[in-house]
Amino acid sequence: MRDHLVQSHGLGSGTGSLVAASHEGVLGKVDDPGASARADRIANRFSATIFLVALLQVTVPPLLNGFLGAGGFQLVANAVNTTQAAGASDALRLGLVALSLSALGWAALSRRRASSPLALAVITAPVVYVFLRSLYVSSDATGSFVAMSIALLAIWALRPSLHVAATVGHSIGMVAISSIAAGVFMPTVGIFVDQFGASIALDKWSPFPTLLRGVYSHPNTLGQVLTIGVWAVLAIPNVRVRILYFTASLIALLWTGSRTALIVAVLVAGLALGLKLAQSRALRQLLSITVTVLSALTVALVPLFTTDLTAFSYRGQIWAGSLRAWTTSPVFGVLAAIAVLSVSVRASGLARNGIFWPILVIVATVALSIQEVPLNFSSLTATGPVTWLLLGVIMFSRESFSRAWTAGAVNGDQSVV
Repeated sequence: MRDHLVQSHGLGSGTGSLVAASHEGVLGKVDDPGASARADRIANRFSATIFLVALLQVTVPPLLNGFLGAGGFQLVANAVNTTQAAGASDALRLGLVALSLSALGWAALSRRRASSPLALAVITAPVVYVFLRSLYVSSDATGSFVAMSIALLAIWALRPSLHVAATVGHSIGMVAISSIAAGVFMPTVGIFVDQFGASIALDKWSPFPTLLRGVYSHPNTLGQVLTIGVWAVLAIPNVRVRILYFTASLIALLWTGSRTALIVAVLVAGLALGLKLAQSRALRQLLSITVTVLSALTVALVPLFTTDLTAFSYRGQIWAGSLRAWTTSPVFGVLAAIAVLSVSVRASGLARNGIFWPILVIVATVALSIQEVPLNFSSLTATGPVTWLLLGVIMFSRESFSRAWTAGAVNGDQSVV
């Protein structure tokens, strides 16, 4: 059974020894290869379920608001307006915490070896800083922050396979399909309406007469989720399913009218094509690092040279305030940069070995940051499942310890164990 799993994922004999390796934890170690393979599958299922519950936690409330007639205009992209939506959000958040704690308990009892403590410290440092500072400044610690932190801790302890991305890909594909269905068959739920009652903004571009918000509260949120998460579809082995999901995501993305998301999607698609055509491992890694660095520099430099407060749909005003805050307390910016850089280095190494979707997710997240806020360090917002949890999978995955996996993600050689 173990040999079948290794061969089916193109891992080769080098990773076979990795799969059969003992898992050492706080309670000792287990040397049974069969038990190790079963533990790996359970860890993957736990991780996939954590992602699904987190995704439901940020999509069910907007849907309930739409069904109950409270969708309308929402200044906050993940606002909860109705009692039913608030109750569902709280219940799903508690479910996410309970599931994550269960995963942590299982990982401890099964003596599972977690990922590097340093990796956990690097990726959570900016989140912990914001949490402690919020307690000091306003004593306002959100429940969603706690849920996000425990979920990240669980993924660290589980150390899942990158094959979990296939579940993410299916989920994002269904987000696109269900959003389109809501826009077509339930426009009161799926179509965005602004504070003036208009269904399309003058500063938006879309081939459609309306703007799609789908299962979220705002078109820009749907655009961000699709632009980042759609690259996990590459982990699905079925070519027809991948084509279906990419097509649905493209239609939904065009319908959102989100210019930033569409531009970033084109940029990342170009990177994917470049990685696919690159003949050498060194060239793939160089291309990954170059595009990531250029995206990060753009995000960092554009606000520095923007003096018009009304520029970029009044984001100039937001950038001016952010720069003032950074000069007062640069700690957060430094910690966040180290976290993103660390995950990027890991992803570029995976791209070198033919696993492309992690670096595509990171470049999309970084590039979107020039206009949007895909990475929120204070709570589990609507984009949290496809940013924080997916970055956690990339940072803590088992494959990160092996150089033997050379099956190309763009070729669809990955699937869920």
